[in-house]
Parts: sequence; structure tokens; C-alpha cells
Amino acid sequence: TRVPGPRIFGKSPWGSLAFVAMALAIAGILASGGVISFQVGVVVGALVAAAVELVPMALDDNLTVPILSGVTMSVLGV
Repeated sequence: TRVPGPRIFGKSPWGSLAFVAMALAIAGILASGGVISFQVGVVVGALVAAAVELVPMALDDNLTVPILSGVTMSVLGV
């Protein structure tokens, strides 16, 4: 459903906030299970992923989100 309120590039900022919240929740679950180490890079990766999803691009965001957030986290040593 469409959430009422302001739009950024035709998308809801609430959707971006939910994106970051879910990414961090999943990272928290993985960290509590010992699968990953929860670091600042994980938070930055989630924020980059949400920003990439929000910005209109010619390429499909199903391709750009994981690549750009993954590159960001790799550069940050996650």
C-alpha cells in the first residue's frame, strides 16, 4: 500500500527507514548467532543500500543495491 506523506524521487522516506531498520535487524540476528561481526561498516552498508534504492537510476535496483552496499562494506572491512 502507498503510505501518505512526502516523496523523494517518488518514493516514501518511510520505506527507506523501514529498509534500514530491517537491514540492521537482520544484521543483529546474524551477529547474535555469530555469523557476522556487527560493525560500523554494517550500519554504513545499510544506509548506502537505502540511499541507492531511493535514488532513481537507469539500472535495476535489484542489481545496484547489493553491489554498491557490498562494495561499501568491503571497503570498510566488513
